[in-house]
Amino acid sequence: MDIIKSKSEYNKMKGDMKKNIDTFIDSFDTFIRSTSPRYWRVTGTAYNDLKKLKDTIEECEPLTYKDLENAYLRDQVLTDEEKELYNNSNKYNL
Repeated sequence: MDIIKSKSEYNKMKGDMKKNIDTFIDSFDTFIRSTSPRYWRVTGTAYNDLKKLKDTIEECEPLTYKDLENAYLRDQVLTDEEKELYNNSNKYNL
């Protein structure tokens, strides 16, 4: 299943996401400097939320096979083909 990542793959994804956020933050910072002062409060709040998002991403952990034991979670994250593969592997205790 492509949804389950190794620790190194997941850490690379996290690093890529944080780089994307940094790039966006830099662009957003330029945008904020060009924005009327009456919007500074709302844009400042959004700016801080982006920085918090970066911290949140750092705390995230990869999805595990144990997580997939939950039927609701499987329905949310797996494609139909992956669900079929998951069900067949459990059926035969693979």
